[in-house]
Order: sequence, then C-alpha cells, then structure tokens
Amino acid sequence: MSRHMLIAALAAIVLLAARPGLAADAKQMEDNKKAVAAFYDAVLNQKDFDAAAKYLGSRYTSTIPAPRTDRKASRDSLPF
Repeated sequence: MSRHMLIAALAAIVLLAARPGLAADAKQMEDNKKAVAAFYDAVLNQKDFDAAAKYLGSRYTSTIPAPRTDRKASRDSLPF
C-alpha cells in the first residue's frame, strides 16, 4: 500500500469515527434551540414567569451596580 493511500485510509477512518460525535453535537444544538425558543415564548408571548423559571439558574447576575442575585431579582427584571 502506498504512503498516500495509507494516509487517505487513516483520514477516512478518523472522519468516520468522529461522525457519531458530530451527530451528538447536532442533537445537543437542536435541544438547546428548543429550550431557548421555549424560554422566549414563556417570557415574551405568555408572560408567564413560572413557565420561564424552569430555564433559569438559581443565581441571577445583573449588569447594573449592586444588583440582587436572588431568584426574585430575576422575576423583577422581566417586563411583566
């Protein structure tokens, strides 16, 4: 087997082995997109904090000086 064919065969094996990882990344990306869309729908369309809260962490970080970081602060920051 020539050196070029060996390199091509190894490259093909590496690409085929990496393919399941790419599929997992694509599935994770789709799951993330669905979660973001559901969060925006709950906040902007339904104006339902309780529905949106399942997508929030336990800590709220604000960009204003001396912010509160409790869960109520995230509720107070939403426009409803």
